Amino acid sequence: MTPDIGLCAALIKHGDMAPVLESGIEPDMLFDEGREVFEFILAHFKKYSALPEAKTIRVDTGVKLYKPREEIAYYVDKIRSRHIANNMSKELKSVIKALEDDPYAALSQLTGIEHRVMASAGNGDGVVDITSKNQIAKRQRLYAAKRAFKGGIDGIKSPWPSLDDRTLGWHPGEVIIIVGKKGSGKSWMMNLFAMHAWQQRKKCLMVTIEMPEEQMSMRFDSMAAKVSHQDMRKGQITEATEKSFNKTMEDMEGANIPVFMADSSAVRRVEDLERMIIAKKPDVVFLDGLYILGWDGKGSMWDRVTRNMTALKMIALRTATPIIATTQFSRKQKRGSLDGDDDDISYSDAIGQFADIIIALFSDEAMERTNRRLIRTIKSREFEPIELIVNWDMEKADFSEVGVVQDKSDRKAIVSRTGATDSAGELEREEQELEIVPF
Repeated sequence: MTPDIGLCAALIKHGDMAPVLESGIEPDMLFDEGREVFEFILAHFKKYSALPEAKTIRVDTGVKLYKPREEIAYYVDKIRSRHIANNMSKELKSVIKALEDDPYAALSQLTGIEHRVMASAGNGDGVVDITSKNQIAKRQRLYAAKRAFKGGIDGIKSPWPSLDDRTLGWHPGEVIIIVGKKGSGKSWMMNLFAMHAWQQRKKCLMVTIEMPEEQMSMRFDSMAAKVSHQDMRKGQITEATEKSFNKTMEDMEGANIPVFMADSSAVRRVEDLERMIIAKKPDVVFLDGLYILGWDGKGSMWDRVTRNMTALKMIALRTATPIIATTQFSRKQKRGSLDGDDDDISYSDAIGQFADIIIALFSDEAMERTNRRLIRTIKSREFEPIELIVNWDMEKADFSEVGVVQDKSDRKAIVSRTGATDSAGELEREEQELEIVPF
């Protein structure tokens, strides 16, 4: 008797679904007729709140169950162990492949394997003894990996080197919130982060709740090709620009790095998002419109956003995936003002409580005139806040860093600055600018 069939037989014998539901066992962890029977049991239990009889299973699936030799926990352990072994094998093959091209990328990938594999296998009661041999060895491996980066950026980079110097990139399990006034450019910033992650060969999942997929995709394309978004919308790009744009599209297709774009028909609730993450296995997730997710016209906006944000953090941890989401400032934050903190975020205090990093987007009249924006971290768990001025030129698709604001008195000078950035990191980034290369 296989562990898969054994689990199903033990479930029917004991008549209790709780041990399996608590264990995190999912149908994709089982095989062949065992999966078929398990899915049938789950569907029956969901519909009737009771387990089916063995005879019902035989009639509906054609599979005859025999008396199990062991308890439910035995088969759960066998299935989880097998799932971990299979996923470890897949992950290690991926690391070996990456090792041939970039040892540091392989090392970065290696550090997240344990989180991803254990999350996919269910994490039991979520309690570990941090003084145990295994847990100490795990942390030693993590510290060794960080030492290999020599204090450098070990996560997914943003477009702005000075920000990366503080955050060290986006990491598994983190929730990063982008906040701004309506129409301030939150969706553009999210798209910019996604495009830059993709250029680092990271598989992205983008969920657009506020606008159609076509609009979001066009923004992504304009950034990748460095083409005016308005010219693209109006069909007014020049012949020379069109040739360059088509070349970018060809390179994008040949890069073989997916960017999954899902709209509100695919992701209606936060539970749909978790299922999609499990199915697509992205390196990073982008959610445009946290406050709209799950909107059905009923109930309190506060309650829904609180639930969404709490669930979003749990999903990021369970799937070992960084999630970047957008939301809005409240009316207290006046348009044109450069002041605002996490108390000014609309809808729910849970956003400020559960976010690891909150990045606020501001502009005033001078910035609008010079095509620039002020970026400020208004919450961070692990680093000191930072404020910087960046280009925000839709015509040239230029969103590069201009300078770091050390004091409020610096803002005006940096906003009006022309020429190259004062950031050494930006110069290095430009010298090593990522290109989309088919391979």
